[in-house]
Amino acid sequence: MLDRCQPIVAAMIVEAGVSVPVAYSLTAILRMELHGLANEAMDHFLHSEHAPDPNSPIDPRPWPGMWPDAPQKPDWPKLAALAEESFDQAACEAHTSALPYFADDTYSTDWVPVAAASPASRP
Repeated sequence: MLDRCQPIVAAMIVEAGVSVPVAYSLTAILRMELHGLANEAMDHFLHSEHAPDPNSPIDPRPWPGMWPDAPQKPDWPKLAALAEESFDQAACEAHTSALPYFADDTYSTDWVPVAAASPASRP
């Protein structure tokens, strides 16, 4: 279910006028953050006093989703065409890999001042 949001968010980012490499990177960050949150939630509910009762008639396996045929990944070539850009996956992956977020496992946004994160503060 978390993967289904990627095509939607990618399309919204591109439609907002953001370049495809930046949209690709933002979508990658979103995917990583959502999967991290899902793992934390699963750890909380499956390894604590909130764990489901193994004798419960409710099936604890992940729900496949309401729309199993929904796209799981953005259609980057189509989004690039809509943005009147060419899609170069290698360039998008290089852009993404160069971001501090992907540099190592110790990345944190705790140090980012609110003003620096605000579009109004950018030159």
